[in-house]
Amino acid sequence: MQLKDELEQKCRTSNTKIEKILKELDEEVNLRKSAESSTSLLEKDKMMAQHRLAEAQRKADQEAEKRRNLENEVSTLKEQLEDMRKISQNSQASNDKILQLQNQLEEANDC
Repeated sequence: MQLKDELEQKCRTSNTKIEKILKELDEEVNLRKSAESSTSLLEKDKMMAQHRLAEAQRKADQEAEKRRNLENEVSTLKEQLEDMRKISQNSQASNDKILQLQNQLEEANDC
C-alpha cells in the first residue's frame, strides 16, 4: 500500500511539474507572439519613417533646385539691368552731346 501511495504522490508531483512547465511554455509563447507583434509594428513604423524621410529629401532637393534657378535668374536680371543702365547713360550722354551741338549750331546761325 505504501508503494502505491508513493507512486501516486510521485505521479501527482510529476503532474504538477508538467502543468507548471506547460503554463510557463504558454507564457513564453504569449511573450514571443507579443514580441513579434511589437517587432512587426516597429518595422512598419521604420518603413513609414524612411518613406517620409525620402519624400522630405525629394522636396528639399526640389526646393534647392528652385532656389538655384531663382538665384541664377536674379543674377541674370541684375546683369541685364546693369547693361540697360550703361545703355541709358550712353544715351543720355548722346542726348547731351546732341543738345550741345544744336546749341552751337544755333549760335553759329545767329552770328
